[in-house]
Amino acid sequence: MISRLDEEWKNPKINELSDRLFEEKQDSTIGNYSRLDLTNTEINKSSLTFSVDAPFTNGLYLNSFEGDENVYQLAYLPSDAITSEDKYKTAILFDYDASTSDISSEEAIANVKTMLLNHFTEKDSFNLIFSNLEIKQISENWLSASQNVIDSVLSNLPEDIIANYSNLPSLLAKGISFINDNGTGGEIILVANSDQVGASEVANQLIDDLIGGQDENIKINVCDYADRNLERNYIGNRRYNGNEYFYENISRLTEGNFYRVDYNVIFSFQLNKLFESLGTHLSTFDLHTTLESGFCYSRFNLNSSDQIINLNTPIIQIGKYDGTFPFKIEFAGVHNNIPFSESY
Repeated sequence: MISRLDEEWKNPKINELSDRLFEEKQDSTIGNYSRLDLTNTEINKSSLTFSVDAPFTNGLYLNSFEGDENVYQLAYLPSDAITSEDKYKTAILFDYDASTSDISSEEAIANVKTMLLNHFTEKDSFNLIFSNLEIKQISENWLSASQNVIDSVLSNLPEDIIANYSNLPSLLAKGISFINDNGTGGEIILVANSDQVGASEVANQLIDDLIGGQDENIKINVCDYADRNLERNYIGNRRYNGNEYFYENISRLTEGNFYRVDYNVIFSFQLNKLFESLGTHLSTFDLHTTLESGFCYSRFNLNSSDQIINLNTPIIQIGKYDGTFPFKIEFAGVHNNIPFSESY
């Protein structure tokens, strides 16, 4: 993999391979560049995420190219620009059964690391809790979701941090207990592929034991990536695979989200959808650009719909302009059911 960056965009990396560093190289034809040689095993992972340090200033980045048609590129990060009291506080729980998925526990953890880096900021908090004979918890308190902390924690996990067998009831009980013991707020992401609690009699009692006595339910979100050797349970004239009945109902009763991997949907895609569902969103927005002397046209948002966007997801817009700077940006939308407008 070859990367050619300028002084603004720096430090190329693969999020899933944090211990592998790009090397600086020089070529007589292309000049200075960065290079990382990947093995076949690394290339064949379910997903690899290339990232660089973005040169945001107060949530904004703007650059332009002057030619026969003038082109601009704008990146806008709503979480930096919009004042919000909403922060992620998420306990991420890992339950693993080596017999029910081709995805290894190491690959599951690496994918979660990518999601943390992509969706969380240092304003957010997290903790990691792992299924084992005795449940293993990384920290007694919330950790800052800064890049340095995420890299440090997930790059130094003990090899025996997670068992090859499920201990799901104790894991969920530990996650709920951690959130209750660490102040108000917080929700759970369960990343699991086990299938021992799928029967209705087992699932219903476990749900009642976990959330039946709580005054206020802790939201439980689930990504289920079990896809082979699963128990099938027929409940109410419907077939449920593995723990699907349990996950579907505990997430619904706690107002969480449930995403399941099947033969047509890959794990990283569903996990990304789950992380995108966290926290608050802009239910609608408009990003308008113009010039003090001139106008913009042919605008196109590269990575977002025009309706719903997560506050931690940058909006990247490409467009053309005719005129001269200064460049004017107006961002308006609805956040927590309240209209707002920002100008730059």
